[in-house]
Amino acid sequence: LRRGVSRAAAAAEAATGQRVSEAQAAALLLAGGYMLWRFVLRPSGAGAGRGGGEGGFGDIEFAAYDKGWNDALEKRKYAPVLDPAAAEPRASSSRWGLGSLFQLAMAGTLIYQMGAPGGQPWSAANAIAGARNMNPMTLVFLLNMLSGLF
Repeated sequence: LRRGVSRAAAAAEAATGQRVSEAQAAALLLAGGYMLWRFVLRPSGAGAGRGGGEGGFGDIEFAAYDKGWNDALEKRKYAPVLDPAAAEPRASSSRWGLGSLFQLAMAGTLIYQMGAPGGQPWSAANAIAGARNMNPMTLVFLLNMLSGLF
């Protein structure tokens, strides 16, 4: 385990040109592993997420609403939902709209400006140095924009 963290620190140093400690490399590996699990490997219905899931709104509390809605559309007689999992799924819309694209553009511009100070070519080392010297309020603004995308 320690050898893997050392290799990750060496790879991060080679990529950025900055000194990366083993603790920093371990934190990066943990964060990367969590993001991989959260956005790629986790089943679509697992966990509480906004707007996700398999049935309608993605929340089990709305299963009866979905069933009632579908019954009304098809002019069926009202029947209570005994098993929320039996409710018919409804097509859900994507959360990626114009607002998300604006957030992504603003965050990308801010990250680009951190990595290319004063008209210099963009580099990861400049971006990391810019992030370390960033105004805390700007950092909160950037993290808020990025967290709203997922």
